Amino acid sequence: MAEEAQRLFALAEPISLLSSPALIEDDPQDLTDELLQAWAEVAIHFRDCRKVIEIIRHIRREPKRSRGATAESATVTLRNRMPFGVGTAFLDNQRWDELAALRQEFGSNGEEGVEF
Repeated sequence: MAEEAQRLFALAEPISLLSSPALIEDDPQDLTDELLQAWAEVAIHFRDCRKVIEIIRHIRREPKRSRGATAESATVTLRNRMPFGVGTAFLDNQRWDELAALRQEFGSNGEEGVEF
């Protein structure tokens, strides 16, 4: 069963969004942001916590045209939302050490505007 779940996750993983050096395109309906947030929450079951954090740190998105945001502010907003979902998943699964690592990485240190 675990192998099937791993295979399904690998097939559903949005690799093109996670590994592209290009900015993630603006999506007026925020479906891409929702997909990335859902990926982050599920990825902790199949990827190392540090790898998930690394991927979140490298995601960059285009500005939200409908909201007049800059690319930097749109990126910070997405990078703030993704660790929140990961943290919630760690709490739900009582994964305290990984939650502490996430908190350390995204604590309110002001780096890149990311705060957890």
